[in-house]
Amino acid sequence: MLTGILFVLRTGIPIQPALNKGRVMHYAGIGSRETPPAVLEVMAAVGERLARLGWVLRSGGAVGADQAFERGCDRAGGRKEIVLPWPGFDGHPSPLCTV
Repeated sequence: MLTGILFVLRTGIPIQPALNKGRVMHYAGIGSRETPPAVLEVMAAVGERLARLGWVLRSGGAVGADQAFERGCDRAGGRKEIVLPWPGFDGHPSPLCTV
């Protein structure tokens, strides 16, 4: 997947707008807690770009990749659904949890 993301960023091929036949599109912003810093920057850029196009982030709020996607989404003022394994996971304020 990372190869595909880097391809899109380097070539400038546009990511499609989020509305597909009137439906809002979602993406999963997830990955390793031990993601290298350079890759976290790419993930944040992808999150920001998708948010600007109207895509809704779904993630788990974990340290590392999940939070990188969320940072990018937040920079663009995008919509997000952060589902936590329990209330207050890693100090995250999201009210959504699986418990």
